[in-house]
Amino acid sequence: MTSLPLTGQKLRKTIAIIFAVLSVAVPRAAAQTDDQVNAEFRSIAGRFGVELPQTYSNYDAGVSLDLPSQRFVVNIYRWNITSGQFSISYATSATDLENRASQLLAEFRERLRKQDGKLVKERLIDLDGHPGLEVVSEVKDFLIINQILLVKHRLYYLTLSLNSSQRASANDALKSFNSFHLLSPDAIEAEQKKVLSSFIPQAMAQEPFVKRPTTDWQDEGLVGKVRELIVERQDDLASAASDKYRVSQVEFNERGDRLSAVEYRSGVPAIAFAYGYAKGKRVASLAGTPNPVVVVWEGKVEPTKWNQTRKVITDTLKFEYRYNNAGQLLERWILQKDGQEYERSVRDLAKKKIEVSYGRYSRKYTYLLDDKGNPIEKSFESAETELDSHLFDARAVTTFSTIRESYVYEFDSQGNWIKQIASRTAKKNGKIISLPSHTTYRRITYF
Repeated sequence: MTSLPLTGQKLRKTIAIIFAVLSVAVPRAAAQTDDQVNAEFRSIAGRFGVELPQTYSNYDAGVSLDLPSQRFVVNIYRWNITSGQFSISYATSATDLENRASQLLAEFRERLRKQDGKLVKERLIDLDGHPGLEVVSEVKDFLIINQILLVKHRLYYLTLSLNSSQRASANDALKSFNSFHLLSPDAIEAEQKKVLSSFIPQAMAQEPFVKRPTTDWQDEGLVGKVRELIVERQDDLASAASDKYRVSQVEFNERGDRLSAVEYRSGVPAIAFAYGYAKGKRVASLAGTPNPVVVVWEGKVEPTKWNQTRKVITDTLKFEYRYNNAGQLLERWILQKDGQEYERSVRDLAKKKIEVSYGRYSRKYTYLLDDKGNPIEKSFESAETELDSHLFDARAVTTFSTIRESYVYEFDSQGNWIKQIASRTAKKNGKIISLPSHTTYRRITYF
């Protein structure tokens, strides 16, 4: 991209209007609160809101964006509407991007300069104090505004493209473009509840109760009368500023039975369960989200593109248990309505080991336990690309044969762990290499 003067009085006037609006609006997000925005698109996984239609034109997941110093894997929303063509991409890194802001913004600047077109203007910007870069260029009849924003471990890449007729009346497009803002934790939680309410299964009957030698509390290694268990994860131990994102949420009754559970993918409710009893068996109803979100199944993004109108996935699960003569759980398997294995766990009490397999993923995990039943090591075989949805980093995108995690803990007064610090290694071509680590937190509420 070369820096050349633009000609034409009408074009100069249009650009002057555009920059006048931009200069007032950036950074505009700090001046508005989440509840002041009545109609906007919100991305839970992306943690942003913008005044654009909730129904977007296209969505792509897992798109590679390479810079000299780092590889990003971005998810892209696109809108093609009357006022202009918009796209918002986001990615998450294992490192704090703001610490390398000068380098990364310079690399983006060079990337954009190498593209076809004429450079109109570039400048440094910020969003609520987070650094960014804006580059405006003209490509044929289009005026294109690019913005790069670095928010701790997150990267945002925004573009607005205006054709010749849209450039003549750009105010609406610029108002939408500059409405981009970060969502507060309360707003994210409100959006999570909204998504969950759209597909959560109805509560199941808890009677007649079928007694067995252990409770769900015991099966999950919990001590005391736990009412609610919320699990969150934080990547990159080197920075306390790394985002926490929710992994799961479970509710129990006072007998120690699970009542409900929600599994999250990229912080978005993805699968919900309601537990109960039917025909003398422990059962559960399952429902999968109908919303167009990126769901990452154990390291694999699928599918690449999502249909915004896809239906809710539902199923009924049946639990089977096997105990030894001392009433200790040896095996638990969960079957789907069609008889296919959903999950199976086998315990070796002598070796303090549990093997958990997932029939739907064809994956198996091995856990070594301490004397209290807490995992101290997890290992699994992998012959596929290991793509962690929250560590979009060149170090995490590669192929391994064996991946191993080891854990250390902090406990609450009841003896349940509330903080689990993981370290990850992988065996590749006979060599042991380190992978990005993470910390898992448990928020436990007791009866």
